[in-house]
Amino acid sequence: MRAAQRIASRVVADGADLVYERYSLFSTALADITAAIGVPGVLEVNAPLIDEQRRHRSLVDASGAEQALRRQVGAARATVCVSDPVADWVRRRTADVPDADAVADRIHTVPNGVSVRRIQPQPADPERVVVTFVGTLKPWHGVADLITAASLARQQWSLRIIGDGPEMETLRAQAERLGVEADFRGRSLLRRSPPTWRVRRSGWPLIRIWEVASSSTSPHEGPGVPGRGSGGRGLRRRADPPAA
Repeated sequence: MRAAQRIASRVVADGADLVYERYSLFSTALADITAAIGVPGVLEVNAPLIDEQRRHRSLVDASGAEQALRRQVGAARATVCVSDPVADWVRRRTADVPDADAVADRIHTVPNGVSVRRIQPQPADPERVVVTFVGTLKPWHGVADLITAASLARQQWSLRIIGDGPEMETLRAQAERLGVEADFRGRSLLRRSPPTWRVRRSGWPLIRIWEVASSSTSPHEGPGVPGRGSGGRGLRRRADPPAA
């Protein structure tokens, strides 16, 4: 919180034409800056952080986190969310702010994009299917679900886990216990990777997914790579288009 206050003071002193901030639990920098110098602000929300913190870590100041979210969303000219479920979460959490209807109208869904110059498909390998996960190994990214799915699959496929994190040893033990072939690469592969990522069409990258968000599907959709996920609401909404 003190860091956000220092940032806000510096921006106010230097001046700005627009404030763009990515939502964090206790920051009110956007609200402080826009109130002080009268410029518009855009708040980017990538996850329901209050619920995530409470479930997976420890939320020591729930009231302060709720107040910070309401202040930030109330002050923002636009609040952009990576998925409809995240946008719905923000609306629920800010339903009691002053002028709530107008605030709700300023909450929008803007999905993540993808550069198809950096992420490109290669020819499929008909002999092998590899499911790839790229990201941080945290509980809400669904890698444990991926390993469980591999153990239950009727047709055998192998896993490639690219990344590191607090769940590494737990996931290794799970794969060994279930007899799943899993290649844990760590984060060193990410540092060595060339600027252009090439993804085999035969590999099914696991979509990095938090239970209520579908924010990371575009990097796989862009190059035409099929995806698999653990059934979050946002992902189901994208995978199952409404009936005509």
